[in-house]
Amino acid sequence: MTSPDFGSFLGAFSPLYKREMRHWFQSPFAVIFLCIFLLAAGAFPIFLGNFFGTAQANLSQLFVFMPWLLLVLIPALSMRVWADERRSGTIELLMTLPVTTTQVVFAKFFAVWTVVAIGILGTFPIWITVNWLGSPDNGVIMTQYVAATLLGGAYTAIGCLISMFCRQQTAAFVSTLAVCFVLTLTGSPLIISAISEWAPPALIALVANISLLHHFQLIGRGVIDVGDMFYYLFVILFALALSIRVLSGVTAK
Repeated sequence: MTSPDFGSFLGAFSPLYKREMRHWFQSPFAVIFLCIFLLAAGAFPIFLGNFFGTAQANLSQLFVFMPWLLLVLIPALSMRVWADERRSGTIELLMTLPVTTTQVVFAKFFAVWTVVAIGILGTFPIWITVNWLGSPDNGVIMTQYVAATLLGGAYTAIGCLISMFCRQQTAAFVSTLAVCFVLTLTGSPLIISAISEWAPPALIALVANISLLHHFQLIGRGVIDVGDMFYYLFVILFALALSIRVLSGVTAK
C-alpha cells in the first residue's frame, strides 16, 4: 500500500476523528471524566496545596498536582480505546473501511487527547480568579498549560498503545498507570539519589532526561525549550508508530 499524501490522509482522518468524538460524548464516560478532573483540579490546590494561604498570585499549586491527576485519569480514558475493539473483535471490521492503520490510530489518539485538552482548558476559570486576586506572571502560566497538554499527550499515546495489547479494560488501566508512573518518577530526586552512588554521570543524566515529570517541570518554569518539546513529540510519535505496527500485525492475522 502506498503512503497517501497529506490531503488524502486528512480526507479519511477527519470523519474518523469526528466519529471518535461522537463516540466519546454520546456516552457519559467523557462527561464523567471531565467532571471528576475539574473537581479534583479545583479541590486539590485549595484543600491540599493551601492555595489561598500562600498569598501568591500564581497557579503553581494547580500544576504541582496536575501531573498526578493526569496520571490517574488518562489511563481511565485510554483503556477503552482498543481493549473493547480487541475483546469484541471489531478491529477487523473497522479496518475493512477504506482507511489506513495510520489514519485509524491517529484519529483515536487525537480524539482522546482532545478530551484531555478540554479538561485542562476547563481550569481556565482558576486562571481568571488568580488574575482577579493579583498580578500573576501569565507567561509562566501559559507555559504550564503547554507543559500539561504535552504531558497529557504523552500519557494518552502510551495508554492507547498499551490498550492495544489488552482485551480487558482493567488490565489496560493498570498497565498504563504502572508504565506512566515509572516514566514519571524516573528522574525524581529519590531515584537519582538512589543511583548516584554507583552510576556514572552520563547514566544519571540519561535517567533524569527520560522522566516525563522532569520535562514538565522544565517547561513549567516559563521557558519553552525546543529539546523539551521534542522529547514529548518523540514519545507521542514513537508510541503511535508502535501502535500502527501492532495494529498492522493484528489485522494481518
